[in-house]
Amino acid sequence: MSAILKVEGLVKRFGGITATDDCWLEVAAGEIHGLIGPNGAGKTTLLSQIAGSLKPSAGAIHFDGQAITGLPIHRRVGRGIVRSFQITNLYKTWRVRDAVALAVQARSGSSFRFWQPVQSEKALTDEAAAILASLDMAALGDRITGDLSHGEQRLVEIAMALATAPRLLLLDEPMAGLGPSESERLTEQLQALKGRYSLLLVEHDMAAVFRLSDRISVLVAGKVIASGLPDAIRNDDDVKRAYLGEEAI
Repeated sequence: MSAILKVEGLVKRFGGITATDDCWLEVAAGEIHGLIGPNGAGKTTLLSQIAGSLKPSAGAIHFDGQAITGLPIHRRVGRGIVRSFQITNLYKTWRVRDAVALAVQARSGSSFRFWQPVQSEKALTDEAAAILASLDMAALGDRITGDLSHGEQRLVEIAMALATAPRLLLLDEPMAGLGPSESERLTEQLQALKGRYSLLLVEHDMAAVFRLSDRISVLVAGKVIASGLPDAIRNDDDVKRAYLGEEAI
């Protein structure tokens, strides 16, 4: 498969600390690519540089064959790079369908008429309902986001991300704070996205990473020390040494 994302020699320094250190990474079009590593390895910093919220100190980022290293966040979103964060960030008083419809509106550029509820924009709400149905979330459409469980709120965030029609979805620890049943449900929903979207998945839940990922890269001290198929990563001696004393692999 051709690469939709190429990270080439990326360096990010914060004073005397090097968070990413000559980092190289490729994500193929349509794959789920897991990114794992110990705490402090630089995973979130790497995602922030890909998303555009941090400017690299050196190196280059290419998306779909085009250099995007200097592009601001909104230009990257316009090209289809969308990020979901570790911490849920939803309007807690909104209905789920309306929150997703707002994300559809942001992508489509259609303009809500002032002083009219979002429900009146039928095309937007219909598309929002279709996105929720595709994620087996139709029953949540009329719920208030603040009343949902943490896992359900995670699913809403992913639905909102999908509403922007991403070409590359950056997921930063989507399983964080979830119980076993919620993690299982989210894993199943992400599994259903395989082949339809390109995903770069940062996650500490190793069972989910190895179940979901087509390929996995391992980041240690800001460097990718291994990248390959899940079985190859599981049996890689360098990876085992990097995780010595942990149960991640």
